Amino acid sequence: MQLLTEHQIKRFVKRQIAIAVTSDFLSVTAGSIFSFAIGLHVLKDTNSILAFGSLQMVGPVMALLFSSLIGQIADTYSHKHIIISAELINLVMYGVYIVLVNQFPRHLYLWTILIVIWTNVSSRISGVAYQASVVSLVPTKDVQRLSGLEQASVSLAGIIAPVLGGILYAVVSFHMLVLIILIESLVVLSATMALNFHAFQQVPSKVAVVEEPSNQKSIRYWQFIRQALTQYPGLKFLTIFSPIVNFILSGLELLLSVLIIKDLHLSATALGLSSAGIGIGSLIGGLLVARHSNFKAPIKLTSLMGLACCIPLISIGSASIVIRQATVLLTTVVLMNVIFGIVIMFANVPLTAYLVQSIPQNAQGRVFSAISGITQVFSPLGILIYTGLLNAIPASQLLIMAGSLMLIATILLWLTIGRSQNQQVIQKIHELNL
Repeated sequence: MQLLTEHQIKRFVKRQIAIAVTSDFLSVTAGSIFSFAIGLHVLKDTNSILAFGSLQMVGPVMALLFSSLIGQIADTYSHKHIIISAELINLVMYGVYIVLVNQFPRHLYLWTILIVIWTNVSSRISGVAYQASVVSLVPTKDVQRLSGLEQASVSLAGIIAPVLGGILYAVVSFHMLVLIILIESLVVLSATMALNFHAFQQVPSKVAVVEEPSNQKSIRYWQFIRQALTQYPGLKFLTIFSPIVNFILSGLELLLSVLIIKDLHLSATALGLSSAGIGIGSLIGGLLVARHSNFKAPIKLTSLMGLACCIPLISIGSASIVIRQATVLLTTVVLMNVIFGIVIMFANVPLTAYLVQSIPQNAQGRVFSAISGITQVFSPLGILIYTGLLNAIPASQLLIMAGSLMLIATILLWLTIGRSQNQQVIQKIHELNL
């Protein structure tokens, strides 16, 4: 077998990263447009906020219910085959959905909830399988670079997708819109097939690997996860930190919507600018993180960023009470959201990149599926609580309360397990020479 020169390896790595980032961008764009379109379509057809809300909540619930199965699949079968199979079935399901909606329009909500359940499960399967294969796509030193660029592309998709979805929903029929998404999914499938999933095989860890569960029953799965929490430094911190952050920040979009539209009586354009601020910040943050190969103390960085999250939340809440001039207030909100987006990227990417490099590849599917399932289920719970509180407390005060709660939670987490976990992670990074 002919050995590649250093120049050829660099070119190959750039190709791998370019394909992966492009695939992520197209996949997230298609998924976001689809979610946007079917949400509007169901709301228009049923005129029911409950039906609309159920579409938003079913994803996190499915992620938790199927986390055991998803993790086992990702750790058992070829990652590339899993992703391609999920995308192929998605294509079939989109086609079936168009036919069912066209032939039996009276049951639109039923067909929609079924397709939402499937797309959420399939995206979770392919997402976990892909995350577990990142260490084989690029060299170890480029894992954080790839993760940062992927997060930046996802953020860019988050900015573009709602606008593009609104335009497409207005100018083409619903069936045509789903067909466009189907075509975009074909492009994503082609990109996936072009990736080399075995280019840089992970060197087996010298540290003892947590044993496989004797069977696939749920109780054995969670026993495996409990063992993994003690086996891999940093995992316990992330498993606690992520649900807390997701719970506290789950209502951010809701609070900003109520604050800008209802309380401050600003326009929908102002709300759009506010949302774009977070996306722009996330894009900038992802690009900045991608410039670093690895951070030596990712838990300390994540904790500091958790504290930094308090600043935009408290600032926006306080500014909406003190500032009366609409332009100045809107500028403040957008700038704070940009900062918030940057902070979130630095809180998330370095720690996740470290875990991807330190956890054996044959355990990553179950580990990341469990973390994702636990984290996601806290999002609808937080939204429900914020919705109830909005009946008694103004959005501005809730933003200040959310920032204060984030501050207290981050400090307590650092003092209880963060500090010790940080030392363990630093030692692990030294051992693995990351």
